[in-house]
Amino acid sequence: MGNILPREQILDQRIDETEGRLYWPSPPFEGPIKLRFICAQCKEESLVLSPYPQYWRDLANLKGECFLCAKVTDVHAKFVEAGKKREAIWVYKGHDLGPQLLKFIRAGPPVHGSMEEMMDSEELQYARSVHPPNFRDTTALGADFQYTPSLSQSEGGAFQQKHRLFIRTVKQKLKTWDRWKVTIRREDNILEQTCKAFLEASPSKLRGNFKVKFVDEDAYDLGGVTREFFHIVSSQMLDPSNNLFLPNGPNNTFHPSPTSGINDNHLAYYRFFGRFLAKALIEQRLVKAPFTRAIWKLLLGKPLSFQDFQTVDKQTYNRLRETLTYDAETLEACGFVFAANIEDFGAGRMYPLKEGGDAIDVTPDNLHEWIARYSAWKMIDSVHEQLNSLLLGFYDVVPVQALSIFNELELEQVLCGISEIDVDDWKQHAVTVGVQQKDEQVEWFWDMLHQFSNEERGLVIQFTTGSAQVPLSFEYFNPPFTVGFNTGGLKKDSFPYSHTCFNRLDLPVYTSQEHMTQAVMKVLELGAVGFGIK
Repeated sequence: MGNILPREQILDQRIDETEGRLYWPSPPFEGPIKLRFICAQCKEESLVLSPYPQYWRDLANLKGECFLCAKVTDVHAKFVEAGKKREAIWVYKGHDLGPQLLKFIRAGPPVHGSMEEMMDSEELQYARSVHPPNFRDTTALGADFQYTPSLSQSEGGAFQQKHRLFIRTVKQKLKTWDRWKVTIRREDNILEQTCKAFLEASPSKLRGNFKVKFVDEDAYDLGGVTREFFHIVSSQMLDPSNNLFLPNGPNNTFHPSPTSGINDNHLAYYRFFGRFLAKALIEQRLVKAPFTRAIWKLLLGKPLSFQDFQTVDKQTYNRLRETLTYDAETLEACGFVFAANIEDFGAGRMYPLKEGGDAIDVTPDNLHEWIARYSAWKMIDSVHEQLNSLLLGFYDVVPVQALSIFNELELEQVLCGISEIDVDDWKQHAVTVGVQQKDEQVEWFWDMLHQFSNEERGLVIQFTTGSAQVPLSFEYFNPPFTVGFNTGGLKKDSFPYSHTCFNRLDLPVYTSQEHMTQAVMKVLELGAVGFGIK
């Protein structure tokens, strides 16, 4: 650590917008450091989550999301809070810093624990799964089925190799000689007709040869009719007006609706949709299914943790993270208890997160337990019946063992596909922080993406944003796609680190473009989420 410069020397020094390092409050202080701002719309105070910027220009261009009104806005008026100490930071294009900031400039980075360290608690590292009755049914594939390791390991062109191996396995072990034709009247409820047909069919028929016929239409199904059918039905199933799935995840990804029970037959629809998705998978048809990352992991039989919650409800996830910085007085003022409020079409009720939870206050001693229970309830327990039915239907057609060759990123790409990704448009609208635009690390990154296949680029987008869905232009990502270089305290040549809530990818310093590419490819192969690999 260097010495803090005297006030007079600081006043004499011009702070360069492109090179000036941003340093945070000097000890002693109590509690973690927080960077806050005032929302321009609702005038309420909110918190900009770490990792914080390291350069003045990044602080000037910082965007924040208000937790109250969910508005993403430029942050101009800010202040630093260290424990009970606050000082204002007024930034305009990185220059007008003001004398109030002087005492908070020091010659070294902060030494306080990061948000990730505060979250490194055993109670927050829960693993919750959803296993329907047919989860381990070995009838279709055989009890001893497994993929040959040498064929399923990731090498060059791994994604295409895996997909080809899966299709070969489907043809050899799952496909049947049954013939099945679904007849649909466009003027009637297409979703209802399809649901009835799929639920009445046996698993053997569902795996058989498949054709679609639209009544009073002359088109013969050589593939185009079936393709249209899968698109129409999946779009209607995700229509929010049906209250079966809601687009509450990052970038409007869908998760089951906790109030779907208003429809008496709602669980039948989830089971049908599971069968429908599995049929699309073995027929190699694309569907519109921008699910939350959590659903793709559950389909693979993987457990969910608190870190997966950011792919389901980013606003609640951020609020829960912020409570980790609250002291006892703040928690008491919030009035949290071990119960969740359920809004059921205007009728509010409390759901206890543990026995007698509505009478148990949240304190610093049980805060981690409360966060774990609340996030697990919101992500899994509140929609457990819906998830269970969805998975039950999927495994009716494709056993979970057959999916073991994929990770969750790859499974989404196989079912949903991905449009051609324009790297130049991506680069034009991406936000880069931590280094200058002409830094070799930045050039390596974009050159790497140019060399990637379209599928590999799609995996980078999935890893960073939580969804394979790419808008018409990267201009429409909200928050904007952000690449941070050497901003998160990551070890040199280590793995990347994503923040799906903020569409942000953090990269450490790499000693070569080859090392960067190897690290990125490895993390994509493993399908890591949220905090990447450490």
